[in-house]
Amino acid sequence: MNKQDVTREMLQDMAFRDVFKGADYSTEEIYSSNEWRQLKKSYKKQNPFCELCLKDGVQNKSKEVHHIIPIIQGGEPLSVDNIIALCQDCHSGMHGEIGITLDENSVKDWIENGLKQRYRFKLDGVNEKNPDGTDRSTIIQKCKKGELLKLVNLAEDYYDVGVFRESGEQIGVLDHDVAFRVFSDIEDGYEATVKFMGEISVPKGCVYVIEIEVGFLEEMPET
Repeated sequence: MNKQDVTREMLQDMAFRDVFKGADYSTEEIYSSNEWRQLKKSYKKQNPFCELCLKDGVQNKSKEVHHIIPIIQGGEPLSVDNIIALCQDCHSGMHGEIGITLDENSVKDWIENGLKQRYRFKLDGVNEKNPDGTDRSTIIQKCKKGELLKLVNLAEDYYDVGVFRESGEQIGVLDHDVAFRVFSDIEDGYEATVKFMGEISVPKGCVYVIEIEVGFLEEMPET
């Protein structure tokens, strides 16, 4: 792989796929090995500046060494062709922004941006049929990235929330933990914007991802 072709978007996409596969014990062994520590130290010495920032003409000191293709996806763990030196901000963007440490069935993305918080997670119930007999997996094929969606509480509690297109067609449901968190925020006086983010390939097939941005209404809710 030519490192000149590596972009932030590419690394974020690979890291996001890493979320859905989960942790692997062999990965922990590699990162705690002397071989990795020595490679990381020597590579940072040879590449004192962030390789992504250098493409933008900025010299930010490299702080971390990142696998381009994650080990868990079959990337070579100790190959210089599969690592890149990153500054702290760029490396955080690969992990903290995408949400590597979060559970697969809960929130995937938590970004604090001013007065807004953004959640990104897997859409559940895609392969089920709707009460009217329509197939959700067929309906979702009509969705476009960035399309606005809406949430409908299907029960009296916060644990049965459907995800619908503006046309009224249901495409899935929220994970129970996500539903509770989002509707708790709404109850506290926030408003939510829901978007369809497309399909992501994972080891066991593919998943659909939606994004919910929760922000304050005209006035900040009382605490």
